[in-house]
Amino acid sequence: KAAYHLEGQYLAQGAENIIHGCVDLKELKAASKGKGVSITKYLTACLIWTIYEEYLGGLPGRQHIGVNLPINLRAFFGSTTTSNFFAVTAIDYHPEGEHEPFDRILDLVSRQMDDKIVKEKLEETISYNVSNEKKWYVRIIPLFVKWLALGFIFRRNDRAHTITLSNIGPIAVEEEYRDDIEQFHLIIGVSKRQNAKCAVCAYGQDVMISFTSVFEDSRLEDRFFDKLREDGINVRMESNGIAK
Repeated sequence: KAAYHLEGQYLAQGAENIIHGCVDLKELKAASKGKGVSITKYLTACLIWTIYEEYLGGLPGRQHIGVNLPINLRAFFGSTTTSNFFAVTAIDYHPEGEHEPFDRILDLVSRQMDDKIVKEKLEETISYNVSNEKKWYVRIIPLFVKWLALGFIFRRNDRAHTITLSNIGPIAVEEEYRDDIEQFHLIIGVSKRQNAKCAVCAYGQDVMISFTSVFEDSRLEDRFFDKLREDGINVRMESNGIAK
């Protein structure tokens, strides 16, 4: 089903608004642990709550808020490949009440992630995809037809997501380079139906939360980082200076 899509005044074609929020890993861990959840669960719930309050006014809506969540499969299958090896899952929230508390949203997010992000479910998805690739009548279809079909499937599935949140976790580098590197930033390009995306990475004690959008304003980012501050997390912000 089609998800709610963010709306606003667009930047000139080709321009992107980049905003980074740098937070302390210990403070982020403490806030997440205080809620009894992981960092990814906490940030996902914060993102949904932000959209619910800032864009929907904390009111019920006909459409769900869908977060597209990439999952690193290396953690589940022990692979050391340097190629892309990930799956995605959808974390959805359908606002049915007025100004529903953050803890309720966090509980719904946590239960969905516990149910979907398990090795057995991921194996089912991989097996389903591979089995389709091996069917003889699929193998004989011309490649250009397959590309057209995959493009259609991608566009259809993209309708179900409001925003993407990708947390790649801590970045490790060889010891000889550590003193020369101050920070890492992870930036994800927007897509036609996802006008804003969020990416998270950590290096040392810094966690960098980066938003990419094609909107003139920064209402999404401001409300999100205000939520973190309310939970006792200090945020140092920087941007490319495009947002008003």
